[in-house]
Amino acid sequence: QEVQALKNYADAGGNLLLLLDPQTDSGLEPILKDWGVELDDRIIIDATSALGPAIPLINNYGTHPITKELANRYSFYPLARPIDTVKVKNVEAVALLVASDRMWAESDLSADKEIEFNSDKDIAGPFDLGVALTKTIDKKDKPEKQESRMVVIGNSAFATNNFFNEQFNSDVFLNTVQWLANKDEQTLSIRPKEPANRRINLTPIQASLLAWLSLVIVPIFGLVMAIFTWWRRR
Repeated sequence: QEVQALKNYADAGGNLLLLLDPQTDSGLEPILKDWGVELDDRIIIDATSALGPAIPLINNYGTHPITKELANRYSFYPLARPIDTVKVKNVEAVALLVASDRMWAESDLSADKEIEFNSDKDIAGPFDLGVALTKTIDKKDKPEKQESRMVVIGNSAFATNNFFNEQFNSDVFLNTVQWLANKDEQTLSIRPKEPANRRINLTPIQASLLAWLSLVIVPIFGLVMAIFTWWRRR
């Protein structure tokens, strides 16, 4: 029932955002098939990532309103899957997040197995991690054509509390939601970052100790060292 309700919603001009982690059964294959989207269950490996091999760092984005301001800026997607598309009538697909040629999709992450590219089982980059799709809906009872939009990203963790404000993850997510929410043309950009809270909260004892160190102990130590140096030079 839920899948059929979503299909009806999209066919009526509704927009969908699908964040689909690997090795999970979403049950949304009927919808994805209508839009020409194919999921790959392998996990993207980035051997050069400073965050870990299973956390690909993306700085290559497609030409799309969601990502046009993000060129050469990093976002990351822990435990992500590739997204593939095939040509479907009335559907236009544009890559959003592109895994580089230094990445691959790994088929076997066994604990006792060394992570390395296997050309027989794995997929070498580049390939898509996220895509944006636009579907033209031609209603016979209406002279004007409707449009439905969908964004599919092979990861959901990038938008969770732990990672949302890291790098440019929040801009990817918020730009995606804004593009899906507004039919009209809009400017999607990089949002200003919240200033970090760098205040230091000290207890009365710590504040008193800091005052003694800065106003008494350190100056006295400097004076003693100056006198000692003068005395030695004499």
